Amino acid sequence: MKKNLLALTMLFGFSTSASANLAWLNFKAGSSSITAEEQPALVNGASFGMDFTYMVPMVSDQMLVGGFLGLGSSIKGYTKDLSVAALGSTQFSGGGSIGWSPNQNFMIYGKAGLAKNSTSIVITNPLLPKDINDDLSSMGVTYGIGTFVGGENVTFGVEYQVNMGEQKGKKFKLKGPETNIMVTAGYRF
Repeated sequence: MKKNLLALTMLFGFSTSASANLAWLNFKAGSSSITAEEQPALVNGASFGMDFTYMVPMVSDQMLVGGFLGLGSSIKGYTKDLSVAALGSTQFSGGGSIGWSPNQNFMIYGKAGLAKNSTSIVITNPLLPKDINDDLSSMGVTYGIGTFVGGENVTFGVEYQVNMGEQKGKKFKLKGPETNIMVTAGYRF
């Protein structure tokens, strides 16, 4: 038993020491879009987020596997006729990730997991006596790809992320997918 434990410890120690900085915190900003079903329109806006990722080498130091936890937010709006709609979304996500890194200055990665979305809608129209409000939510699949370049600790990159799932409320429905294209800035530990 001691030999097996020692062998696992040595294997893990050797495989992780060859690739430093396998944990990083990413900050993201970009554009977001989703389709509104009641008044078919592509709703565009800004997206912001951050996620924490940790990976370990698999097979070789160039192939990495791990997981991520993320928090995102987006602000979208559109005008149709006299109505103005504003949507504010929050997303919590987590899942697995895989990456390829030929050296410590470059990585291409993919990720997939689950996301819990919560969206608030406010529709304003001067012809209506009051605003129309609704809260929507969904649980669905999220996936994405990205790449980054950087030095020992600081990274810069791009990420494309898709959130599936139909968000439903009492009055409105948003059908997916919600797509996000973001630039990233990160810090590797």
